[in-house]
Amino acid sequence: MKIVSKTSITAIYLLFISMTNIWSGDIDILLDKLVEKNIISGLEAHEIRYETQEEVKKEISLGINKTLPFWLQNITIGWDIRMRYQKDENKNYDYKRERFRYRIRWFINSKVGDNLFIYSGFATGENDDSRSTNQTLTGNFSKKNIYLDYGYMEYYITPSISINIGRIKQAICYTNDMLWDGDINQEGGLLKIEKSFNINYSNSISIGRFVIKENKDKKDLYLNYITNTLSWKSDDNFKKMNITSSYYNFENLKGNTTFYQTINSISNGKYIYHYKPFVIDVNISKNIEEPLNLYKLNINYLSIFSSYVINTAISKDKKGWIVGFRIGQEKVSGSGDFQIVYSRRWIERDSWIDAYPDSDFYGGTTDVKGDRYTLSYGISRDLILSLNYFDSKPIKRNKKPENIIQIDLVAKF
Repeated sequence: MKIVSKTSITAIYLLFISMTNIWSGDIDILLDKLVEKNIISGLEAHEIRYETQEEVKKEISLGINKTLPFWLQNITIGWDIRMRYQKDENKNYDYKRERFRYRIRWFINSKVGDNLFIYSGFATGENDDSRSTNQTLTGNFSKKNIYLDYGYMEYYITPSISINIGRIKQAICYTNDMLWDGDINQEGGLLKIEKSFNINYSNSISIGRFVIKENKDKKDLYLNYITNTLSWKSDDNFKKMNITSSYYNFENLKGNTTFYQTINSISNGKYIYHYKPFVIDVNISKNIEEPLNLYKLNINYLSIFSSYVINTAISKDKKGWIVGFRIGQEKVSGSGDFQIVYSRRWIERDSWIDAYPDSDFYGGTTDVKGDRYTLSYGISRDLILSLNYFDSKPIKRNKKPENIIQIDLVAKF
């Protein structure tokens, strides 16, 4: 068999690299022909094929491959699936409800230009409820629905100023679920401005205008939103603090028909108050350099969080608050990771629109108080077992308490 020199192999290899318009299948055919004519050996063909593949991978990772479109070289795809057992014990009823539920979500994101990013996500859901992506196992094995969860573009005017337009993933800044259910994604436009003063301090401002409801025969409903977040971190990055102040104006809501059955004050099915809440969110966290040990579980993260809301447009039943902590790991992703979260809340009747709080906490209403407990544990990489317990009851309404137990198994990939 004829053996070519190392110089010849290098020359052939460089030829393949330069021919970026040749697909991998064509390269394979050409290599097979060279082997067949005894120009190179099978081993040398294998080496060239492997090195060519690695070079193409490198070009794609750097976004410099000349054959594939730029957006395709900068695409990211991800999925998660959650299986849930849920038991509801609302003492206003004489029965306990048990459900098996699941949630599937996936996203496709891409950088399509130097300053332009596109984000899209899809999720299951029983209906178009903005606060849920769950599907209940029921319906005589009927097929289930898939919805657009979010889809928007983000354009960077400068490295620190960007505009978001579309159905924006969690456009609102918050640290807990007292006011906003985690499944809600706002629709409209958002301007974000970020500024770093030094290694320790930074500040971000967001200004948004979101469409709540378009009416063909009367004024549309909007949410106008402005927020400012001051962030501090220590030199070693072990201690952090974020203080966020936000102001909301639910435009044209007074006198409008309620979204559905509501706890907010109404008359003849219409809102009787304006809602202009002011909110303060505080989150303080610390990474522990020498982890503490709790029954063979390492604790290397601790944070406390709190929020306070006041509806500045009215004079009574206008306040709400939540306090809580997280302990364990900052993020549960690997085997043995864990996190414990506890919070207590109090949210009065007209402090906030009751279409948006966490739907698992007494149905997501206002005029409610109580506690939430969460334990999450990493079974293996990206496989998480989570336990949630909700203990809630109304503040003033003549209703009995509700307790919910949820057992979740979540896989991410």
